[in-house]
Amino acid sequence: MKRVKRFARFIGWTMILFQAVSLAVVVGVLYTILSRTMTHEHENRLQAQSARISMALSDRLSRAEHQLRDLGMNNAIRVSLMLGVDNQVKEQMSALYPPADGAIFFIRDAGRGDILPALPRRLDLLAERMASLEAADRFQRRLFFKVGEDALYSLFAIPVFRQDERLATAFMLDDIAADAQFWRRFDMIAPGASLLVQTGGALWDLRSGDQETRTINENPLLQIKLASSQADLPGLKELPDLFLSVSDAPLQEQQSFLILILAALCASVFLLTILVSFWIVRRLSDPLESMANQAMAIARDPAPHFLKTEALRYREFQTLADAFNGVLRSLLDAQNALTNRARQALDASEDKYRSVVNQSAEGIYQVDTDSKRIVEANPAMQRLLGYNQTELSAMTVYDFVVHDPPDVDATMGRILREGHHFIGERRYRKKNGQTVTVEVGGNLIAYGGKEVISVVCRDITAKKKMEGELLKMQKLESLGLLAGGIAHDFNNILTGIIGNLSLAKLAAGPETALRSKLAETERACMRAKDLTQQLLTFAKGGAPIKKTLPLSGLIREAVGFTLRGSNVACRLDIADDLLPVDADEGQITQVINNLVINAQQAMPEGGALTVTAVNRDKEALSGLPLKSGRYVSVTIRDQGPGIPPAQLEKIFDPYFTTKKTGSGLGLAVVYSIVKKHGGHIAAASEPDAGAAFTLYLPASRATGPSSAPGPDRIIPGRGRILIMDDEQTVRFVLQEMLRYLGYDPAAAEDGAEAISTYETAMAEGAPFDAIIMDLTIPGGMGGQEAIGRLRKIDPHVRAIVSSGYANDAVVADFRQHGFSGVLSKPYQIEALSELLSTLTGGADERDGEAVVEED
Repeated sequence: MKRVKRFARFIGWTMILFQAVSLAVVVGVLYTILSRTMTHEHENRLQAQSARISMALSDRLSRAEHQLRDLGMNNAIRVSLMLGVDNQVKEQMSALYPPADGAIFFIRDAGRGDILPALPRRLDLLAERMASLEAADRFQRRLFFKVGEDALYSLFAIPVFRQDERLATAFMLDDIAADAQFWRRFDMIAPGASLLVQTGGALWDLRSGDQETRTINENPLLQIKLASSQADLPGLKELPDLFLSVSDAPLQEQQSFLILILAALCASVFLLTILVSFWIVRRLSDPLESMANQAMAIARDPAPHFLKTEALRYREFQTLADAFNGVLRSLLDAQNALTNRARQALDASEDKYRSVVNQSAEGIYQVDTDSKRIVEANPAMQRLLGYNQTELSAMTVYDFVVHDPPDVDATMGRILREGHHFIGERRYRKKNGQTVTVEVGGNLIAYGGKEVISVVCRDITAKKKMEGELLKMQKLESLGLLAGGIAHDFNNILTGIIGNLSLAKLAAGPETALRSKLAETERACMRAKDLTQQLLTFAKGGAPIKKTLPLSGLIREAVGFTLRGSNVACRLDIADDLLPVDADEGQITQVINNLVINAQQAMPEGGALTVTAVNRDKEALSGLPLKSGRYVSVTIRDQGPGIPPAQLEKIFDPYFTTKKTGSGLGLAVVYSIVKKHGGHIAAASEPDAGAAFTLYLPASRATGPSSAPGPDRIIPGRGRILIMDDEQTVRFVLQEMLRYLGYDPAAAEDGAEAISTYETAMAEGAPFDAIIMDLTIPGGMGGQEAIGRLRKIDPHVRAIVSSGYANDAVVADFRQHGFSGVLSKPYQIEALSELLSTLTGGADERDGEAVVEED
């Protein structure tokens, strides 16, 4: 019953509100239309009044101006002015132009400045305004200005001429307030109105001279209505400073009366509509109440019930009841159909889900939130861990997750409490004891009528291994920035030392004790070059200078030299058809030496060392970061205690060592050298079963090794040689060495000076036969930039790049950058003589190529 009353009340109030809004809109529209009509009539009346007053005022001003023109052209007054007879001028002015209707006529003599007749003392302030009008030659006027506390005036001026001579200026001071005839006409046009003038930033009453308290817009042409003063101020178009002030009280009275009439009409209609609304609501609510009671009965009884249409009086309500019954029948049929369809869809969804899970390449399993047992695992998960479904169903997550149980519980607790998706990395233990790193994602889902945690995992063990390799390379690059700079400076110092030792050794004479000592010192300094070579291995400038090498002999020599006199026995297993490699002989020898030394130190009590070298194809090396092609693998295996698993991943990191006296650079150097040769090195170890290091080097495509180096002897020569180096010591010792060899040297500090010197020599007809260029010049032009410019000057220039630190593109492939040879610092005089002999010896061939690298 309450619901029926509320609905009826809603209908009633809705109708009343609608009718009230409708009435308000209609009354508002009527008022707007009628009010605008009244306002329009009022404005038309004001415009007509302002137009008539404007005509009357313009007519009066025209008459005054006409009198002033007559005064300016009066011959009698002009003659009197010419004669300078002031009394006659005054008499003529009083007789011909006496003050009338507020107009005062006077003349100001142009020569003496006298005013005739004299102005009243109260008008002395007019002098400044008169001067401004007198400055012009044509007729001028100033309308309506205030003179002190006096009335409002208009000032007119016109010059008085005799031919081209200006005798005087005639003025008329007009006080319109004194024109009774004009104001009688004004009151007839606009009874009760006043005429206001705007001057000095305020409004003044033109008749009384009093200031109005109202203000007006700066634009006098605008018509302004001030509601607070209940007056309209239309402007006079011909006289923009004048405004007609007319009260709008009659208009407001008319509008107020209109509002009362419309309000009374609205109230009467509203009361009538309220009565009609209540009657309509009553006729609607009775049948709706009956239908609502029957619908409530149907809702309380689950058995099918339908509305009774016999008790309903109106045909529309009977149609509504029939429609309700039809909808009810359709809903009952649809409910049964939906129930059957939902059951079928659920079965199909479960089959589809199971098919997707079983065919997924990623491991998927469900965990019971209470017991932590594995509810189900897909085949991919079974293959990942090595267990079958039966074995996994008997296990909990603690049985294969390599983490503390509290950590596992905390992660699952967050998923249960917050319902969020967990993503992270975990380590799983397989059935065979090995561990794998997996990326997991966990979600809370409904499965089998209860909530479980569904986990999807992906094996990322190989990915983590590759990331580790990348991290090692990044560490080596950081170390290389420091190592390269140290090696560069150290090699420059060694160049000066070794060069001077070579010259001193030659000056000491053969077969002397001094020569023997100098030679021993020179060999010691050359051994110091090995230290810089290790530093360059880390740097980007330590690029290998490759040549085709047979590895079998290099391995035998390096292993035999390192193990000579030790208690370690060696077994070599080298394939007879071992392929050659393109490598830097010194760097690969260093790799073999470092690995053999590590193996020897791992067996302080003695043991056996096995070195195996065979040919391998990339297809047989799956899982390694290598390009396609053929490789030579070298494995060095010891019988030491092995490397712990926790340390195995860090052994190639710079400065990582387990030895008390170790530097941690040996294996880092090995790793860097192998990577720069396009190869790979791997380490494997088992506790108490020794360790094995295997390096893979790309096999050479050449048919045999490169030619052997030349003899270790001094070859004299001749010609002009230009030296470019920023180190003064290097320039000095190199010039001395060249002079000893028979050459004529010249020196430059940087590329710019070298280019200038080279151009000058060519212009003088004495070109240089070769130029030795330092690759790196701090703060100046280096060899790489300078050679490009020299090639443009002389395409046949013989240039030798000499540096203790260079980048891969220049040193490793110097010919592609325009150089004819390379000389690595430090070097001896024998190496220098051999390289220059190769480039400059013989006929005039200008494109020889040579490489000399001192060991």
